[in-house]
Amino acid sequence: MNNISMKIEGQISSLDKKIASLSGDYLTNTWKRQQEQKNRDRQIERFSRQKQMLEYLNEEAQQRELTSLERALLVSSFYESMCGYLGRNQHDEEHRNCVISSLQFPSNDEQQIKRLNKANIYDTETLFAAIAEYESLMQKATIPPDPVAARIRDLTFQARLSQRGDIQFSPLPAVKQIIEIAAIDCNSRVLDPEAGIGNIADEVKNITPYVDCIELQVSFRELLELKGHSIIGRNFLECEPQPVYDAVLMNPPFSEECLHIQHAFDFVKPGGILVAICCVRVTQSGQRKYEEFRTWLEQHSFYFEKLDVKFEMTGTNTQILIMHK
Repeated sequence: MNNISMKIEGQISSLDKKIASLSGDYLTNTWKRQQEQKNRDRQIERFSRQKQMLEYLNEEAQQRELTSLERALLVSSFYESMCGYLGRNQHDEEHRNCVISSLQFPSNDEQQIKRLNKANIYDTETLFAAIAEYESLMQKATIPPDPVAARIRDLTFQARLSQRGDIQFSPLPAVKQIIEIAAIDCNSRVLDPEAGIGNIADEVKNITPYVDCIELQVSFRELLELKGHSIIGRNFLECEPQPVYDAVLMNPPFSEECLHIQHAFDFVKPGGILVAICCVRVTQSGQRKYEEFRTWLEQHSFYFEKLDVKFEMTGTNTQILIMHK
C-alpha cells in the first residue's frame, strides 16, 4: 500500500468512528431531541459523502496520479472548504436573476489562501474551475441524498411527537420478542392491524415479504407507503375478517385492546398464531370488560409472557399475549 492509500485508509477509519458515534439509539420524543437528532443525521450524511469521496480517490490513486485538487481533497479542512464554495456557487446559480455572485478568491484569509494555493488555486478564475472539477468529482464519487429517505425521517420525527394516549409505538426490543415468539419464516403471511409508523412491519419484512398493514392515521399511512408496505385498510375494527394469516402481530390501542385482539383473532387461519402487546390489566379483576375478555380467552389456547420493555412516552406496564388457533 502506497503512502497516499495509507493516508486515505486512515481518514476513512476516522470517519467510520465519527459515524458510529453519531449512530446510537437516541430518544427523539421532544422537539429539542428531534433537532439534536437532525443535526446528527446531517453530520452522518456529511461524513458519509466525504468517505465516499475518499474511497473513490483511493481507487483512482491505484490507477493514475491524482490531480492537485484531488490530492488536496485528502485534507478534511480543504474538503470542507470546497463543500462550502460549491454550496455558495449553487445558491448563486439558482438565484442568478436576482443575486449577483459574491463568490471571489479570498483576499484577507491567509490560511485559506495557503490552502487553496496548494491545490493550484490562485485567483477567482482558477477557484471557479476548481469548483467545477470538484462538482464533477462529487457526481462520480458520491450517492446523492434520497428525498424519500428524508421524507421518511421527517414523518417519523413528527409521528414520535404525537405519541400520547392510544398512540404508542412498539419499542424495537418488544418487536423482536414478539417476532421470535411467532416463529415466522420467509413464506409466512403476516398482518399488522395497527401498523402505526411500521415498527413491527419493518422488522417482519426482513423475514417475509408477505406482510399487510392496516392504519387509520393519514400521515402514518403515507409513511408506510413510502416504506413500501402493503396497506389493505384504514379502520381495523371495520375491516371484514379474512382468516388467511399465519400470524397477526399487534400493538393495539390500550383503551380498546380487548376489542382489537378479539377482532384480530378472526384474521388468523387455523394453525396460525396471534401475538399481541397488551396491558397487564387484562389479567387483573375489577373491570367488566376485562372479565368478559378473560372469559373469551378461556375458550382458546393462550398464555402470557413477560415484557420488560418501557414505551417511549408512557410507563404503562405491558405483557405479551400469545394465542394459537
